Amino acid sequence: MLQYGIEPRKFLFSVSRLVPEKGLHYLIPAFESLDTDFKLVIAGGGGFDADYETRLREMAGDRVVFLGPADRDFVAELFSHAQLFVLPSDLEGMSIALLEAMNMGVPVLVSDIPENVCVVENAGFKFRAGDIDHLRDVLGGIIHDAAQLSEFGRRASERVAPFQWPVVVDQLEQTYYDCCRQKPIATPDVAEIENPLQTASDALDALPIEEG
Repeated sequence: MLQYGIEPRKFLFSVSRLVPEKGLHYLIPAFESLDTDFKLVIAGGGGFDADYETRLREMAGDRVVFLGPADRDFVAELFSHAQLFVLPSDLEGMSIALLEAMNMGVPVLVSDIPENVCVVENAGFKFRAGDIDHLRDVLGGIIHDAAQLSEFGRRASERVAPFQWPVVVDQLEQTYYDCCRQKPIATPDVAEIENPLQTASDALDALPIEEG
């Protein structure tokens, strides 16, 4: 980290492709408006829109460090020393980077889109998606509050426990097992089917559905 001028606990971290849906064009100006000696470190390669990457670099000052693509060991090192992980996206699935940050006990700040909120619940900080002013205010209120960040780091590591791979695999295995215990549905001889679409509909209607 030292070759990039990055000091432990003196930087905010974001892992993201440099594409519009990841919301870095909110994070960079919000960070730049803060009066702090922290750095903002961004790990991730560009997308297909080179103009967007150029725009990000133009709005970034000397305190913003673009690392480009980074290997897993280096990203893990950065996670372990980050003051805060920030995910400002407009669009997500279930962010692996967010899960990794929480698993390492890093406090997280995310946009309040449903995909992020369902992961962090009350174990992370949130800001209104797309609202640069609100993001700046939230950042300014927490980045120097060591006690609050420590508490939310602890909450994050506890919250992410159900998303651990061994737990997920056990749940998936149990789901398959439960499905296999259901009574099989009789399959008619294809040659005897007069209306295949109606037969398929009837088969779907016959599937057992558990309430609740």
